[in-house]
Amino acid sequence: MAESCLELGFWCGICIKLMETERFSSVSEVLSSSLVFFFGICLIFVPIYQFVVGILFYKAIKNNNEARIKKFEELFEGKRTSSMFALQYNVIFLMRRYSLIFMLILYPNNALTQIFGTMYLSVFTLAYLAHARPFIEPKMNY
Repeated sequence: MAESCLELGFWCGICIKLMETERFSSVSEVLSSSLVFFFGICLIFVPIYQFVVGILFYKAIKNNNEARIKKFEELFEGKRTSSMFALQYNVIFLMRRYSLIFMLILYPNNALTQIFGTMYLSVFTLAYLAHARPFIEPKMNY
């Protein structure tokens, strides 16, 4: 699911760049770009949804709410459930990917910005992995 969301986000960014630079010559170009733009806006809500689900799942574990645990347990399979910060791995992963895609789209000719942005995002992700240790399997955390 995350990869298809990333592809839609990538195409949304391309359509935004096209809207800035070109005039659309046909109705199909306008409709297709508008559709991709709509799905791109919908993609903003995927990390927000996963953030909220992580909070609800953590509260369900603390309160022993079996119905809610069964509802969301597949999203957090292989993750450490004793920490809410560790449950937010999916959000960090998606936001890192979104940031990389939009950095590549918005700065296509500025290699230095792309390099430093990628380095900062990698350091942030490694710091998160070292601090939160979100996976049950210890080898996955490094």
